[in-house]
This record gives sequence, structure tokens and C-alpha cells, in this order.
Amino acid sequence: GVQTTSLGNRVVSVAFATFIRSKDIEFVASGMKPLTRIYPFFDGIDISTYVTPTGSSAGAALTTNAAGAATGTFALPTPEVSTNPRWRTGTRAFRLTDSSTNSLIAANVRTSAESDYTAKGMIQTVQGTVVATREAEVQRTSATESTSVMMATGTTRVLSQSDRVIARRGDPVAQAFFIDQEDGIFVTSLDLFFSQKSSSLPMTLQIRTMVNGYPTQTVLPFSTVNKNADDISISTDASVATTFTFDSPVYVQPNTEYAFVALCNNDDYTIYTARMGQTTLDGSRLISKNPYLSSMYKSQNGGTWTAEQNEDVKFKIRRASFTENTVGTVQLVNDEIPTLTLKQNPIEVDATAGSGAT
Repeated sequence: GVQTTSLGNRVVSVAFATFIRSKDIEFVASGMKPLTRIYPFFDGIDISTYVTPTGSSAGAALTTNAAGAATGTFALPTPEVSTNPRWRTGTRAFRLTDSSTNSLIAANVRTSAESDYTAKGMIQTVQGTVVATREAEVQRTSATESTSVMMATGTTRVLSQSDRVIARRGDPVAQAFFIDQEDGIFVTSLDLFFSQKSSSLPMTLQIRTMVNGYPTQTVLPFSTVNKNADDISISTDASVATTFTFDSPVYVQPNTEYAFVALCNNDDYTIYTARMGQTTLDGSRLISKNPYLSSMYKSQNGGTWTAEQNEDVKFKIRRASFTENTVGTVQLVNDEIPTLTLKQNPIEVDATAGSGAT
């Protein structure tokens, strides 16, 4: 018989990934102009052929619904096929706009939405060496055979997304709050109280950092929640809450001030606030102090804020409560390996010297 001995693998070369690999990317856009035809662009290139609107087919027209939202899937084509468009690794802008030419002139665009897609990674070429030896037989001349096998190269690309999201501008209202609990907290949801709402456009809630006592454009990870107008509850006495639940608990650090920001593309929404010196809605008592050690802020452009020292938004924050000393179970599953198309003539065979192979 033949005994096979592996000498192990070794890395032959390491290089940066050049082009973004094939991948299906789901996207959700909100707050755009309702019932409007929009066009998708990736790094400035029209990708309508590769975009499938939810509930439709690839290449179909992409249109916002009555609430100004649009969803679909962008199938990034494989760069291995020469006829496909391909993009170099790095940060590329995914943009939805009602301009069919992707005009960046404000006067030519009625609605648009944009986000960044980041791809990077390394390519390693690994070689494995295997030596196969045939055992000697009695009364026969022993023979040895050496075979060198080249393993197929593998490609690994790591996709990353920035932990910080830059907020869109608008005409928002913000309320600051201070975290004085040791070790911070994980915020799970936040309640707001509305007296009026829009008939169609959604409301967006975000938690942002603060610098020098004013809200910034930096949004904490997982802290953006969009609610359609149908999901907003209103009342005449501020007794009915609308709960904005975050997709994942949002961590806020101790001894740090943050602000939640409520924004919409029109001024149809009205939320309840409390002003010092005035009485409560039921007339039972006088509002005499600011309970949250922070202020309410107003803005006309989402970047310049004016503090209202004597007024605060009515809200309720819920934090996560963790059970200690328990056993947890986590299940780790590898992603499905995609099917790749080999380039032309991908396999090379070398004849071993002296073996007589051709």
C-alpha cells in the first residue's frame, strides 16, 4: 500500500482584496417623498438591473409607498465575470434618488437617501505538501514516488460597517438626559407622548451623543427607530404612550449626557412637553423643577440647536435588567459559502521531473 505523509500547509503570499465580492444586500429607506419613482446608484453607477424591489422582480421600477418608504435587495455581481460591473474595495455610497441621472444639484432632486457600504479583506495563498511512499515488496525492487499537490487558493474578505452613523438633517426636537448610574445602562425602548400626528409620513427617533452641552450628528449604534404614522398613538391628556423599541439594547456610558432626537419631514407631529411655572394638564399641581438635569433643544436645520432651559419633553426610558449567575447557550453557524465562477483555464498541471508524466 501507499503511506501518505502531510508536511502541513504554509502561506505562500498575502495580498489585499482588490474588488468587492458578490453578495446580496437588503436595504430599507424611509422618510422619502411618498409615491415617487426612485433610482438606485452604487458609487455613482446605475444598478437598476441588479436591484429587486420587495415583492417584485429584478430590474423592476422602485417606488416609495404612501409612507415614503422603499425596500429591496441589491445583488452585487461577481467581479470574476468580465462583463459585470465591479467596484474596488473600500467605502462606496449606495444612493436612492428621484433623479434618473443621479444629479447632485439640490434644485434637480426632490427626494434622496444615501448610506455607505464598506468592504475590505485579505487574500491568502496557501500551499500544502503531501509525500506519498509505496512500501517495498519481497523480491521486487523498491520504488518511491513523490507527489506535490498545490491546494486551491482561498479568498477571505471581511465586511465592516462603521459603528457610528451620521444623522440626516431636518427640523427636529431633542431632549437631553444624563446617565448617573454606575457602569452605565442598556436602553431597550423609549416612550413619547403625542397630541397630533401626520396622516402618512413616519416618525424617526434617534439617540445621539452630546458635545459642549448640545446634540451632535453622531447617532449611537442600533438607536434609530422608524415608526409609520399608523403606529403612532395620540391623546388629549398625554396619557397614551408610543413606544419606540430598539432592534438591540443601546449602551450609554455612565456620567455622560446624551440626547434623543425626534424628527420627521413635515411639522404635523406634536409631542407633549412641560414648562416650569405652568400647571399640569389636569391642573393638579404646578411644575416647579427640572427633573432630568438637562434641557429640551429645538433646531431648524438639524445642526444648530437652541436650548429651552425651562421646558422638557415628556418621555420614559426603559433599561435592560440582566439575570446573573445563569447558564446561557449560544449557537454559532457558519455563513453559507457562495458559489463562485472560475476564471477561464483555472487549473494548471506540472509534470514531475523524471516521472515520465506529460
